[in-house]
Parts: sequence; structure tokens; C-alpha cells
Amino acid sequence: MENVKVKKEIVNQELKQKKKHYIDWKCIVRGQIYLAEMYDGIVQEVLVISNNTGNFYSGVITVVEVLNGKVDVTQMNTISKKRLLAYVRTIGEESMKLINHQIRVCIIGIDNMAAKPVAI
Repeated sequence: MENVKVKKEIVNQELKQKKKHYIDWKCIVRGQIYLAEMYDGIVQEVLVISNNTGNFYSGVITVVEVLNGKVDVTQMNTISKKRLLAYVRTIGEESMKLINHQIRVCIIGIDNMAAKPVAI
């Protein structure tokens, strides 16, 4: 899945045509990929990595950017749910296990390894 950065106006027009512009903020789940407005109106695919309880009650979520089908867990961001523009898909269980391991490597420093990008 090719990841292309586009301006918010273009994405909003496409979402209105596809009628995918409504996101239920209470149903955001860890492991889902969304289009989100990140910096200066640039739209980027992001993977939700924050826990589901926090996703339900909080107004913010923790995400990592998806670039060329890979996620780099060293680039975690906390963003407002209001920045989410459209649901894209949910990643598989095996991919999420690899990402969980890379998050532990990145945060805790286990296995004396450096976190590496994970293909999804």
C-alpha cells in the first residue's frame, strides 16, 4: 500500500465522495491504521499503538507513522483524535506482535538491540 502525503483539502474532498469522513472516536482500537493530519496540513497514514482503554476515554492517542508499508516505532507521536480523517484498515495479529516487540526494544532497551522498522 503506497503511502502518499497530500494536502488536507484534497483528502477531505475524496472522503466526502466516499462518505468515509465520520469516525466514532470511542471505537478507535490499537492496531488500526488511519489517515491523519500531521504537520502543516500534511496527511499521513498512522498506526494506533496506544491501549484500548486510553483510546476510549482520552482525547488523544499514540501513533506511529506508516511510511511505504513500514512503521518505525522510534517515531511515536501523541495526537488529538480530531486529527484522524479516515479509517484505512487493521493490521494482522502477527504484524502487531512484531511491532509490540520493537516498542519494547525502543522503550525498555531489551535484547541490547536497536528498534528496526517493521513491514506491515
